Amino acid sequence: MTSLLAFAEQENGTRFPCRVENISDDGAMLEFLGGHIVLLSPIFHLTLEEAGLRYTVKLIWRRGRTAGILFCA
Repeated sequence: MTSLLAFAEQENGTRFPCRVENISDDGAMLEFLGGHIVLLSPIFHLTLEEAGLRYTVKLIWRRGRTAGILFCA
C-alpha cells in the first residue's frame, strides 16, 4: 500500500492536505487530513511536494473524508 502526503489544490489557490492511498497508473484514493471541510471541484490539481510533481485530476467519487480520483492526460 502506498501512502504519500500531498495537497489537493483548487483553481482559486485553496489547498487541502491529504494522503494519497492505493495509487495506480490511472488514479488513486485520497484521504483528507485535518478538521476542515473539504470542497472539491470536479477537476483539480494534486501536488506531491516532496517529489516536485503536480497532476490534474478528476473527482470520481466521494465518501466522508475520502475521495477517488483519475489522473487526466
